[in-house]
Amino acid sequence: MTQPHNNALPGHLPFRGAALACLALFLAGCGSPQQNAGGPSIPAAGIVYQSQGEILALAAATIEGREQAFIWERIGGDAWPSASAAVMRVLRLNLATRQATLLGESPSPVPGFLDTCIAVSADGRCAVVERHWDSTPVWSSVFVGDGDEMWTRVTPSEDLCQIQLSWSPDGNALAYISLKYGEFPKIISTEAVAIAVPRPARVGSEIVLTRPGHLPLDLEWATSGRRVYLISHPPEDGDELLEAVDWPTLSRQQLMTAGSLAELSVARASGDVIVMEVRDRESGETADSAPVVVWRLRPDGTVEETAVTLNRLPLAAIVSPKGERLAVVLWAEGSDARSPKAAGLVVYQLADGTSRRFDASPSTFFNPPPVHWMLGGRALLFQEGKSKVRLVMVEASR
Repeated sequence: MTQPHNNALPGHLPFRGAALACLALFLAGCGSPQQNAGGPSIPAAGIVYQSQGEILALAAATIEGREQAFIWERIGGDAWPSASAAVMRVLRLNLATRQATLLGESPSPVPGFLDTCIAVSADGRCAVVERHWDSTPVWSSVFVGDGDEMWTRVTPSEDLCQIQLSWSPDGNALAYISLKYGEFPKIISTEAVAIAVPRPARVGSEIVLTRPGHLPLDLEWATSGRRVYLISHPPEDGDELLEAVDWPTLSRQQLMTAGSLAELSVARASGDVIVMEVRDRESGETADSAPVVVWRLRPDGTVEETAVTLNRLPLAAIVSPKGERLAVVLWAEGSDARSPKAAGLVVYQLADGTSRRFDASPSTFFNPPPVHWMLGGRALLFQEGKSKVRLVMVEASR
């Protein structure tokens, strides 16, 4: 592992100072993916990184041939909340060589301050949330890194919190869900918004994507980067709505309605949209056994029910780039939403419903996603346990 160049930080920084300093070092390493001379090599499956401490977040840049993982980890220190001796480190991992470059480190009195709100664009542009817990009401800032040690706060407001960051495919805009807190933890309002992020980054204007009164539930960018797919719940009781919202004109197209929609995912290459519908339970079925149908919406407007049906909404579901497969992270028995645990990883063929189960349980990050499709959809990358990053091959290397 290479060492950082002249970026050691002074010790005993206050929490927010340490956070910003480590954030700056993290962003300094983003936005400049390296490609191997002579063409990309294919990484071998297995454990591609083993932390000497605890991995707090894993994000990925996914352009084929230039895939990289960004790892945020904590080394040393006592167990939370007494973690005064902990060191925060950020690394960039080359999957082909398994070489991890240390981008920066700093002392940190707490195990993490990002709430796993990290997003990396396909070409490696980074966005990170810094939460201001010491303010009333609680608020946060989004910082974007463009490489060359440049990082910029891009969100204008100081009274909102951002979650579920999502980059447009070209890395020129961010969409996220914006929360306004009253007396914590009471939430006053929730909206889906998007913001243009030019290069170099600067503070921009947030544009609201949700209809008035609608509660945003999930969002994903279309492959063109010119629209956002958005699931929302109406202000009155009624069916949830999946629509396409053009960016930045906000023209709308209703795509689908159902009593309960979830797990929105977009295939990066084919443009297919995958969404799950939780059907009404039949007599005798429990809340954990309602049938879940997987739908595919094709770019030509075709809506079709796939061959995949589940007996419970999964913890996460991410479609492969070509829209052929669906990686599903299952809930562990007895796990609840406040402390989710994974029970396994299953990959389904959307065409015929056949599946393959992997002997692995990804860690349960909500943002970034718990698994990342790599090598054009031939492999999956995820954190396993507290300290390992694993790559599994779904399809034999070409």
